[in-house]
Amino acid sequence: MNFQFTHVNAKQTSKKLKDFRGSVQRRINGSALNFAATPMLNAARSKASKETGALKRSLIKVSRKYHQAGVVMTLVGIDTAAEAIKDGKLRRPVKYAHLVEYGTAHHSARPFIRPAFASTKHIAKNRFFSKLKTAVKKEIDRLAAKGVKP
Repeated sequence: MNFQFTHVNAKQTSKKLKDFRGSVQRRINGSALNFAATPMLNAARSKASKETGALKRSLIKVSRKYHQAGVVMTLVGIDTAAEAIKDGKLRRPVKYAHLVEYGTAHHSARPFIRPAFASTKHIAKNRFFSKLKTAVKKEIDRLAAKGVKP
């Protein structure tokens, strides 16, 4: 099966993906989003405060699929279950990450999420479309091998 994949924007991508059933669309989008979010996660970890290392270790990426709405998203943020002990006290990064990011009246901001997003958004976009292209081609080849049109 011959498949032309040119530079696509979001509308063209949506049209191509609508040829597949919902579960395939979600799988392809989820895979591409997860791949695209990796540089952002790595950048946020490198910029995170290193006082105990708990904040850096608590940064994760999570993919969510909302089947009824047909929405797939990948989030980069703080793991709510992450904990660390410093000076005998339990510290939970989810309780103070926003204070580090935005600062307080007593401490200046040390942003790590926003700069990570700003520095990697173009890389993420390119990685998303690269992975999407590969995944769509792979799915078309898989369906062609079964003798099914997408």
